[in-house]
Amino acid sequence: MRAHTGLKSIRASILAARSRKVGTVATIGNFDGVHLGHQEIFRRVRETARRAGLQSVIVTLHPHPGKVLGKAADFRLLTPLPEKIRQIRSSGVDHLFVLRFSHSTARLAPRDFVRRYVVKGLGARVLIVGYDFFFGRDREGDSALLEKLAREWGFQFQVVAPIRRHGVLIKSTLIREKINAGEVAEARKLLGRPYVLIGVVRKGRGLGSRIGFPTANLDVGDAVIPAKGIYSVWVEMDRGKYPPERLPAVMSIGTNPTVGGKTLSLEVHIPGWKKPLYGRTLRVELLERIRSEKKFDSVDALKRQIAKDIHSAPHHHLVSYRRPWTWALREAKQDPRAKRAAQTFHRLGRDRKD
Repeated sequence: MRAHTGLKSIRASILAARSRKVGTVATIGNFDGVHLGHQEIFRRVRETARRAGLQSVIVTLHPHPGKVLGKAADFRLLTPLPEKIRQIRSSGVDHLFVLRFSHSTARLAPRDFVRRYVVKGLGARVLIVGYDFFFGRDREGDSALLEKLAREWGFQFQVVAPIRRHGVLIKSTLIREKINAGEVAEARKLLGRPYVLIGVVRKGRGLGSRIGFPTANLDVGDAVIPAKGIYSVWVEMDRGKYPPERLPAVMSIGTNPTVGGKTLSLEVHIPGWKKPLYGRTLRVELLERIRSEKKFDSVDALKRQIAKDIHSAPHHHLVSYRRPWTWALREAKQDPRAKRAAQTFHRLGRDRKD
């Protein structure tokens, strides 16, 4: 997949693609979360393009219109751009265009938006969108208008119906609600994968090191932050290896009330890890919530609970500290406790290659 930015890049890339295959099958949207509903749209685009011998194109808006237009005082994202690109890349489409969204873009009349981006920019033969797709100034454009413009300008138009899982309509809004409530295991069912936080390690107060559980303090920017509590997670860090190193860990989200903390912090403890991580970027996959945040009577009581949290994490016995993955799988076949952990891990959907 090739990723591009800007209108000039869109046109140049489409023109280059036309030398091989004439026209495109495209979709446009925010795709925040890249959830199962979005993935169905991508699958439809890819398969339609394959059958027609055309190029498949996904256009995503960046920054998110909610941030540009300021309709929410503290608008937060499910997927920062690097993670969105990673997930879209796995869909198997030919091109991703990151279209810069600005106030001038927001002021475009719906008809002008389609002419500039769908007809001239993408050279679309087929446009596929979600059932709740709106576009143009004040979101005036809808499916009815798109159907009319498709007939006028000679491209096909398809709408992907809502996707449900266990009777629940999959929407980014619902996923935000689940994550805000700490229900990351439920959010995973709607996303089709664990919820991910990406952050840079900043220097903290050093409290974790003083009590024997050093942590990496993460700055996750404008990401949606789960409810306060303790979570079992996978941590991925890029140390020049491919694939990047993945380690089992525990994350604390809260204010550290036992030691008088007031500021919300996100801290990751990686058992067995002793090297400094300041300035490094960590990718954290949240598997499930172990417990809510609690104020303990003493630091010793807190230390005992942290040890319990680590051992109760579903992946604790599957990957013992930093031993290779294949060793852990071997042990899982022999150790009943590790086997149960492996089964739990399978249920969480992470015993697969990216």
